[in-house]
Amino acid sequence: MADAQDWLANLEHGLSSWLDDWLEQNPRQRELLGEEEVAEAGAHQRRSRHEACQLRQVLLEQAREIQRWEQRYTRVATMDTQPRSGDLARLCRNHLDRCHGDGSVMWQHLEHLGQVLADSQVNVNPAPRQWQVTQAPATLMDAWRRFELDMELEQLKRRGRQRA
Repeated sequence: MADAQDWLANLEHGLSSWLDDWLEQNPRQRELLGEEEVAEAGAHQRRSRHEACQLRQVLLEQAREIQRWEQRYTRVATMDTQPRSGDLARLCRNHLDRCHGDGSVMWQHLEHLGQVLADSQVNVNPAPRQWQVTQAPATLMDAWRRFELDMELEQLKRRGRQRA
């Protein structure tokens, strides 16, 4: 294993030395390489700026999603007399925790992008991620729909009793 590492280090050193010698003999190529590095840095900064704008929008959506599920959680948590409300409350709480965790990761990355853009660093995040709002699992959405239907049915029953 050490022989392979030594061989790789020697190869890397040899290639680096060869490139430096070649660039010294071809000053125009050194200029072109420098121009390319500047262009790549500008492109990276544009990509980072675009990702930061996209991430900001997703974070705003994530905040609205968290508010929606907090309201739902509060609603179901106060309805402990309903069958299955404890399970639904637990599912809502788990989803809320996941939303908060994902939002925290997004927020940290947005802060990182802001620092990168402020410092004009290069090669910090070469492959921007595609960010999206945390989606509720289908089982939670189904349970929530059943809960809302149960609440509507309960309201209809109460109205029927009041009329009778």
